[in-house]
Amino acid sequence: MDEMEDLRFEEYKDNYLYEKAAKFNKFEKIFVRIELGIALIGVLLFILFNAAMEVIGYFADAVISFLLFLWVVIILNFIISIVRIFKYLFSKAEFKKETSIWRSIITFFTSPIVFALVYLLIFIASISGCVAGSL
Repeated sequence: MDEMEDLRFEEYKDNYLYEKAAKFNKFEKIFVRIELGIALIGVLLFILFNAAMEVIGYFADAVISFLLFLWVVIILNFIISIVRIFKYLFSKAEFKKETSIWRSIITFFTSPIVFALVYLLIFIASISGCVAGSL
């Protein structure tokens, strides 16, 4: 009877570990998609700002509010990537076999770049808002 219970426990432990690793990998994909989506939005807004600087000035407050929201998301994504890297480093060896951390590392290194891009966009939008307000 003890062998049967041990077998059930091992099976339960393996299923639990697999589910935990699958959840970890799912959130890895979500966080890297968020980061790349914000980077794409930033590049598109930068192109839009350069193409239509005069028009943006009239609704600069809405644009700046949206960019500040993206800024907060980038900061949170950066903090979450640090936490996930430490969680991976201090996890059990069986967990490491089932998971990968490369997406969190990509997020960790691209977050400051995207942060600077959004900061530049906030600066451009605020300048265009000031220019439109003075006309």
